[in-house]
Amino acid sequence: DSSFGIQYSAPDGTHELVLAWNTGALRGLPLVPGRPDRLRLRGLDPAARYRDESTGAQYGGAHLLHAGLPLPWSAEYDADAIFLRRR
Repeated sequence: DSSFGIQYSAPDGTHELVLAWNTGALRGLPLVPGRPDRLRLRGLDPAARYRDESTGAQYGGAHLLHAGLPLPWSAEYDADAIFLRRR
């Protein structure tokens, strides 16, 4: 897994900011088309739903904790900021 990130949590638990980057793309390693990297998040409510404010995608807290946030890297970019709002 070549994705890394920093997760910032709001003190009241209403949102998360995830800054993520792909070190494989930075090193010139080939990307696997159609298969996103995943970044496991921490400290979320497993029963809550979280919405990606830029794409509208929704995820369960348990999914983000165990399977991880999908990061579909491409040759055009290798870093992203994801703003998740708790629903």
